[in-house]
Amino acid sequence: MQSVSQKSSNDVQVQKKASIELDLLRSFGEKVYEEQRRVMLSPDMQFKLNTHMPTVLAVTESVYPNDETKQVAAFLHDIGRGDEFALTGGFVGKGELDHHEVGAKMLEDFWLSKNQDIDSPVFQAVYHAVRFHGLVDLKDKQGQEIVIPQFEALSDEQKDVVRSVSIADNITNGGQAAEYLHRELLEQRKNVFAGGFIPDETANSKQPSEYCLKAFEEGVNFNRNLECKTYADYHLFAGFLAVRELKSDDINRVKAMISVLEQPSSEVTWLKRDTHEVDSHSISSPITESWVRVDDLSKYSKDEVKLGVISHKNGLEAYRAIFKTSMDDEQADRCADILVNIYQQAKERVAAFELGEQLSSTVLKLPPPCL
Repeated sequence: MQSVSQKSSNDVQVQKKASIELDLLRSFGEKVYEEQRRVMLSPDMQFKLNTHMPTVLAVTESVYPNDETKQVAAFLHDIGRGDEFALTGGFVGKGELDHHEVGAKMLEDFWLSKNQDIDSPVFQAVYHAVRFHGLVDLKDKQGQEIVIPQFEALSDEQKDVVRSVSIADNITNGGQAAEYLHRELLEQRKNVFAGGFIPDETANSKQPSEYCLKAFEEGVNFNRNLECKTYADYHLFAGFLAVRELKSDDINRVKAMISVLEQPSSEVTWLKRDTHEVDSHSISSPITESWVRVDDLSKYSKDEVKLGVISHKNGLEAYRAIFKTSMDDEQADRCADILVNIYQQAKERVAAFELGEQLSSTVLKLPPPCL
C-alpha cells in the first residue's frame, strides 16, 4: 500500500510527464501552422489559420481555463486542414482525406517519430479530439443517435476532451459562419464549406423549410446534410450553432458565444492567383495553386486578381446580411430578429447570473441583536 508521500510523489511525476507531452504537441502544431501561413495563401486557409483556429483556442481557454489538455487539443483540432486543402483543393475531403483523419495521422506519425508512448493518456485525449471533434452526439434523419464505435470505446476523460473541443468549435462556427459563407458567395463558389450539402434545385430556393426554421429557433440539433435542401436552410444551420450555445445551461458557454458574436468580422482581401509547387514537411503532396499577396493592384487586370472587403460590425449583422442573400427580405429579417432576440435573452441571463454571484459573495454585516 502506498504511503501518502509516495502517492504525492507519483502524482507530481504524472503531472510533469503530462506537461512535457503537452509542450511537445504544442511545439509541433506551432511549426506546422507557421509553415502553412507562409506557403498556403489561399483566403480560405488564411481564414482558418488566422481567424477560426485562434478563436477556437480562445473560447476553450475561456470556457475551460484550468484544463491545459483541452486547450492543446483545441489548438491542434484543425491541424489536418492544410493537407486536406492541398490534396482536395478545398475543405471537402472524405475518408482518409478528411481533415479529422489527416490530422490524427499527422499527430500519430509525429509522436512515433519522437519515440513517445502512443498509449499516453495525454496523447490519446488530444489525438481523439482531433479525430472526432464535431462528429459526436449527432442524430440521423430519424432522430436516432449516430454511434461511432471507436468514440464509444474511449474513456470518460477522453470523451470529455472530444466533446469540449467540439463545443468550442461549434461556438466559433456559430459566431463566424456568416463571414465565410458571405465570402463563398462573393467568390461565386458552391459547397466549398458545405461538406456534402447539395441544394435541391426543385425546392423554393428563397424559402427555408419549416423543419430547419423550427430547429434554428429552438436550438435543436439537426443533420445539415440530410435536412438542408436550400441555401436558406444551410444558412439557418449556421445560425442554429449560435442559438444552441446561447441557450446552453452552461453560463460559460453562453458568455463565450456572446463574445464571439460581438466581434467584428475580418476584412478579406482577394489575392493574385499563382501556380507553383511547394516543398513542405507539413504538406503531403505539392499543391498546384496558391495565392500571392498583392501590394499594387493596378498592375493586374480584373481577371488576374479579385479584391473584396467584407466588413460587419458584429456577427449578428453578418447573419442578417447572409440571410438576405438566400431568403426574401421579410423572411431574412424574421430570422435575423429571432437570433437577435435570443442573443438579448442570453445577455440578460448572464447579467442575472453575475448579479447573483455578486450578491452571494457579499457578507452582510448585521448589528448585534438587542438584549
